[in-house]
Amino acid sequence: MKRRRNGEGSVTRRPDGRYQASRMFHGKRLYFYSWDEAECYHWLDELKAKEIQGVPITGGNVTLKEYALSYIDRYCKPYVKPATVKNYQGYNVNYIADSNIGKMKISRIYADHVQDFVNELIETGLSGKTIANIIAFLETVFSQAVRSRLIFYNPCEGVRLPKKKSKERPLISEEEFERLLESADTQTMRTAISVLGEGLRVGELLALQWKDLVEVEGIKVLNISKALKREYLFDFDAEKITGKKTMIKVSDTKTDSSIRQVPVTQSILVELESLKADHQLTADMLGIEFTDDFYVIGTIINNGFSYMSQDKFRFEFAKCVKRAGLPKEVTPHALRKYTASTLVRRGASPVAVAKLLGHSSSNTTLTYYSRENLTGTFEAVKLLDE
Repeated sequence: MKRRRNGEGSVTRRPDGRYQASRMFHGKRLYFYSWDEAECYHWLDELKAKEIQGVPITGGNVTLKEYALSYIDRYCKPYVKPATVKNYQGYNVNYIADSNIGKMKISRIYADHVQDFVNELIETGLSGKTIANIIAFLETVFSQAVRSRLIFYNPCEGVRLPKKKSKERPLISEEEFERLLESADTQTMRTAISVLGEGLRVGELLALQWKDLVEVEGIKVLNISKALKREYLFDFDAEKITGKKTMIKVSDTKTDSSIRQVPVTQSILVELESLKADHQLTADMLGIEFTDDFYVIGTIINNGFSYMSQDKFRFEFAKCVKRAGLPKEVTPHALRKYTASTLVRRGASPVAVAKLLGHSSSNTTLTYYSRENLTGTFEAVKLLDE
């Protein structure tokens, strides 16, 4: 075992097989546990460096659940989306606060404690994805504590997580897409399915207004800069009055990469022009002035046009799916996978497809959206005979 000078701390082997590092720090003895002896020595070296820098750790006496709550209020609410804040609050209240690790001082939490917490979550039957989300939240909490110099080590580093089991979604073929398109019983739904076939998200589709259909360099495009979302109110007075915790509103797109221009094919342009003519005719019948502020996939409310809610749209879409004889698991989001898979199979650049879908990286497009069906893989294998 490596010898260290007086005052530099020590590393010993515990009866359970783990290694224990201990050292005095600002008049207080601190301990660190690990199955890796080298990690203990690394901890001692870091502690010595912090002592030289004069970094205090007394602020680490707050419990994890208390600090997580403070982190959400101070570092999340002003900067992240309300839905994300709500998720963080849920992780803290439902999983962290009443756990063993939630009641511990953050300065006393090490990797083994986080791993024990992960193992406990696995035993409850939570999915790998949910557990990964909870630990990702904890990692950001501890990272902020490190930046704030409350602790000097992020105990989430090196923690082992369960494998994520992705749920397979049906991938529709080009023939099935045509059947879905033909199943639309209104011009609104036919146009909506056509536009979704260009890779839009549902929220982006429902937030489209006629003024978003423009011509750029001789090409008709849809300006995607907003999305229809259901967001949490975070206003208890409003909740009491309305009896609702959420509200539907048009807000920013999912990410900065989602702001884009989507070229419109001639066939889709025909559908859009037909729908616009219907809107103009309906407006004349209602005695209201048609403007480009009308929503493309709109609905009539109080003798005027408004956006269609996502719930209503999904209900209408599900009826089209049933009429087309497709599995009920086919959702509007399945059309984004259809778009990516079809374009990649036909030789489109993954970078161009990623830009069309509003992804920040083509890796996302290839990994999650361009999954092939058996026919596609068979066609690929046939290339070996050429």
